[in-house]
Amino acid sequence: MWIIRRALLSDLDTLVAMRIAFLEEVNNSGDGVAEALRSYFLEMLPSKTYLSWLAIDEETEEPIGTAGFVFLDKPPSGRNPTGREAYIMNVYTVRHWRKKGVAAGLLDSVLQGAQAAGVGWIRLHATDDGEHLYRSRGFTPTATERILKLLPREE
Repeated sequence: MWIIRRALLSDLDTLVAMRIAFLEEVNNSGDGVAEALRSYFLEMLPSKTYLSWLAIDEETEEPIGTAGFVFLDKPPSGRNPTGREAYIMNVYTVRHWRKKGVAAGLLDSVLQGAQAAGVGWIRLHATDDGEHLYRSRGFTPTATERILKLLPREE
């Protein structure tokens, strides 16, 4: 069995390792980002700009999954009177724990945390493996977002 708890600054090494594992699995690009990730989490966790949860194996006390979100504060609108949005990122489960409800538990914790923080809208980019889970929680795809890479520009 496993438990879910909020990640703390003392979990820094775990968050970095799991983010790198996620990046390597999703797009084979986890090289050279460890220090940048450490700096990111060192800044964002204490300021509570990024909130994260860990799933922990109760028997071994080892981390087996993570998920988190970063706040996106936008001007209020009719659709979102608070203007507060969030972006879910790094939903990751160690391979041999997959299909056992860990990601669902993490996602539910993230959604509860976002709701408690007054988030009006929450967004994410889904992998093929996660699509069913997100749809089961009410996420719907959109066709309006566009993305432009600014740095570093590849020639």
